[in-house]
Amino acid sequence: MYDSILYIKQVFVREQKEFKVIQMKWKSFEQKIKKLWQINYNLQSQYKIKNYVIKAAGKCSIFLICVFFCF
Repeated sequence: MYDSILYIKQVFVREQKEFKVIQMKWKSFEQKIKKLWQINYNLQSQYKIKNYVIKAAGKCSIFLICVFFCF
């Protein structure tokens, strides 16, 4: 009787340790996902800014060409 209770306790302790390891791995995985989302957001922001700059430069160059030919 005592042996079976001791065995159950050992199994329970081992399962708890494995669960803690899995929790730690999951937290690490969550941190990596957050980093990837941050990188993705930054890249999208840079892409949008780049497009705005290109559009603004295009409009500015068209304006300068019009001014040059008008005067």
